[in-house]
Amino acid sequence: MIETAITAAALVVGLTLLWTRRQRYEFNSFQATLLSIFEIVGVFVSMVALGWLGVAILLAINIVAALIWSAILAVKKEAILVDASVQSVDMGVEEAGEIWDWMSKEKAFAVIRPLQRGELIRVLAEQARSPQDIRPMAVAVAQLSVIFDHDVLWLAPRFDQLLRLYDKSASDSEEVADLLVTSTKRSAASFEDMLIAMIVAAGGSVDGSEPDRSSQREVVVKAKAA
Repeated sequence: MIETAITAAALVVGLTLLWTRRQRYEFNSFQATLLSIFEIVGVFVSMVALGWLGVAILLAINIVAALIWSAILAVKKEAILVDASVQSVDMGVEEAGEIWDWMSKEKAFAVIRPLQRGELIRVLAEQARSPQDIRPMAVAVAQLSVIFDHDVLWLAPRFDQLLRLYDKSASDSEEVADLLVTSTKRSAASFEDMLIAMIVAAGGSVDGSEPDRSSQREVVVKAKAA
């Protein structure tokens, strides 16, 4: 009985440490891989030794951890959306929540983490964008982020800047995004360099860095050709 209690306690502690990330399995070296394998085998042996009790502990720990993590995510998401509504000129928390719910159903945001979707809403709201503007802009930014494997939160304010400099409305976001994709593919410049160069060519600046004049001329030519 005592042996069973000790084994059960060890299993609970091991699973709890894993869920709270106090204990991580690492495979970046031989020693780390060996230790991780021993830990995995230890958990498996404990479950086998406990039988159905071990399975019940595993399920219980996973369910409790999932519920706690879901609650934490909900609180964090709400805080981000509240901040977005504060930053916006005409968007309430409910409207921000509606946009977030809409994002969860759109394919463009499938690979963007839930909290990052909220951050995207907040960043666009900081640019004085209305809820009607945020939706098409968010889709374009998300698609560009996936295509070029770029940070969506870095991209959002710069895409907003690009629209304003070229006197484009939020409804033109898809058109501008297509232009960026085409121009980048037709030039030797990276996506980030192309975006920065187009902003600078229109009279803007990005983080104080400017491409050279030849890069600016190339961007203008590629943009017109697209």
